[in-house]
Amino acid sequence: MSVEALALVLHHSKASGTDKLILVGIANHAGDGGAWPTIATLARYGNVTDRTVQRSIERLVALGELTVQVNAGGFGNLQRWERPNRYEVHVACPATCDRTANHRERALPKAPAHLWTDPPTPTSPGVAHVTGVPTPTSPGGVTPTSPKPSLEPPMTTGSGSVTGPRASSGTTPACTECAAPNLDVCRARQAKLAEDDRHTYSPKPWSP
Repeated sequence: MSVEALALVLHHSKASGTDKLILVGIANHAGDGGAWPTIATLARYGNVTDRTVQRSIERLVALGELTVQVNAGGFGNLQRWERPNRYEVHVACPATCDRTANHRERALPKAPAHLWTDPPTPTSPGVAHVTGVPTPTSPGGVTPTSPKPSLEPPMTTGSGSVTGPRASSGTTPACTECAAPNLDVCRARQAKLAEDDRHTYSPKPWSP
């Protein structure tokens, strides 16, 4: 009789009804050399017919909880054909069992938090990430730059045509709002001031 085999079958076997009762009967005979109860003995345990025992054994084999070795049981003083079948019970404690005599269920231990990692984020294959567009350079390796605008406003003649950013001193009358000797100098000064600080150009009466 194997108390350990009985406890395993009672607590962890997936069989039910008559099938489990027959497996308990086989485990009751289990030892180091296996178990070899006769069909008649197992039928008496379950109060069933021999054919019912044989069907239960077939289902237990299909469930993976029992193996049968034909005419492999008994002792050496018997002829091969006289020997009973030998049974081996294959029921074990699951990972959630505390492995004690009571076979209590327990929660599985979790890995430490630092061992948990997030799965990598999938990226689309073949997509390049452009971080910046290089500035074209001249053949000599010098980066071209745009010219800075002139701070002096263009000059206009009396007819309204532009003659240039500056005219020679003395070609326009003096400004009445500041001490500029002519409007060319006045415009150059005003262009460097904030827009709110500028004044309107107003030439003094002038005659050639």
